Amino acid sequence: MKYLIFLPLLLFISCEDRFLKTLDVELPETESTLAVTAEFASTDTLLRVYVDTLRSALVPDNEERRINDANIVLRHEGEPLGSFVFDDAVTNFENRFYYTLRLTDVGLDRLPAGEYTLEVNRPDATDFPTVRATQTLMDTAAIESVAYKSEGFIDLDGFRLDELKVRIADLPGRESFYRIDVEAVEIEEFDGNTFVNVFPTYPVINDPTVTQGYNGELYFSDVLFADQSVEYRLGVYNYNGGGGGDQRRLIRVRVSHLAESVYRYELSRSAFLYAQDNPFAEPVNIVGNVEGGVGVFSVAGETRREIELE
Repeated sequence: MKYLIFLPLLLFISCEDRFLKTLDVELPETESTLAVTAEFASTDTLLRVYVDTLRSALVPDNEERRINDANIVLRHEGEPLGSFVFDDAVTNFENRFYYTLRLTDVGLDRLPAGEYTLEVNRPDATDFPTVRATQTLMDTAAIESVAYKSEGFIDLDGFRLDELKVRIADLPGRESFYRIDVEAVEIEEFDGNTFVNVFPTYPVINDPTVTQGYNGELYFSDVLFADQSVEYRLGVYNYNGGGGGDQRRLIRVRVSHLAESVYRYELSRSAFLYAQDNPFAEPVNIVGNVEGGVGVFSVAGETRREIELE
């Protein structure tokens, strides 16, 4: 009986090393490449550019990102429009710091039509080549109507949400790519000052032709409604609570007309982020439009509409 009891254990011990093996994997060196994010819109008055370096997968992503020695020039139709300055007062929840250019500082109230080229380099870091990207300011699409109805939407699980209807007119004679952002806006008067808080929302849409981005934005092309108008019904999470006292509440809808390269970048970026920490997801390559580096440069045509909630 003793031999019968210990025999399986002995077999397990003797086989254990066959299933364990340590391999030394040599990782290739990461190139010295600049990563640039510059997404401008026709309604912007403050332009922001984020600059980073292409990072190894072994570098923690929560490190402070503060590259403050980049030289950034924006050209319009080949002529310098202005240079960006590092602004450590402009950051976001991911602890990213931006370079900024205020249009009023160069005598403009908004971006004029035409072709734009963005050039970025680090003059004191010779191992980083200059990167550049060129885009044309896109035409704006018309928002024909926006309507909001409390608890007028039912999602796929049967829950009631507030309903937001957005109807846009497609730009004729071309293949077009669009993005919709929905924001909740709170405006409050206090002690003679006006405070404005803007919160991104994550609208729900029951339409398989629309792709939802990682931050809730919606992407689609006009392949099914070319040269026509289209209406989308969105579910918004019960924001219609009404303001109190001197507080006003609004829903802001932004419709952006994107270049195809920007549209492809946004879809691949969202797919990449959704695939993180998912062992069953296929690898995703982010498709950018920055020459000599990685990232995206966009000059979108944007239209805005607001609805004040009662």
